[in-house]
Amino acid sequence: MSRPELRTLTPNWSWDTYFQEIGYTNIDSVDVSAPKFFETMSRELTEIPLGDWKSYFRWHLVNAAAPWLSQPS
Repeated sequence: MSRPELRTLTPNWSWDTYFQEIGYTNIDSVDVSAPKFFETMSRELTEIPLGDWKSYFRWHLVNAAAPWLSQPS
């Protein structure tokens, strides 16, 4: 998909900002193998409250770090 096609598919996600933040500003197109996923994700970015997103990502961060936590003494 071209960048304009990505913007149409996911109007609630700024691909230009994303590519800039990851340091790849010269990307003209990407292979999108699951367009329905991106379409749904874009919609959910506006439907799900910010606090819920924060809780979701905080839980995943803590869960991913759990194996490196010390054992209770």
